[in-house]
Amino acid sequence: MNILPGSVWGALFCVAVVVTVRVVVVAVYRRYLHPLARVPGPFLAAVTSLYPYYFNGVKDGLFYLEIERLHDVYGGHPSAPPPGGPAARAR
Repeated sequence: MNILPGSVWGALFCVAVVVTVRVVVVAVYRRYLHPLARVPGPFLAAVTSLYPYYFNGVKDGLFYLEIERLHDVYGGHPSAPPPGGPAARAR
């Protein structure tokens, strides 16, 4: 039983491919080509701005402890996004 016509499946497949390619291209740019790519830090913090949201949401607000751990591991300037996300950086 085919609920959706073939053209809809093709369109969904194309959207999935475009989204996947964009995510990979942005991750490669942020990790290897961006001017701040040489700043040491964890991979996920370098390629996404969701890193603090994981520690503040899933880990019950423990991002401050993660920042202390990153300072111990990587030195004074780990590559973690600033608090406030992209909107705070635009000011």
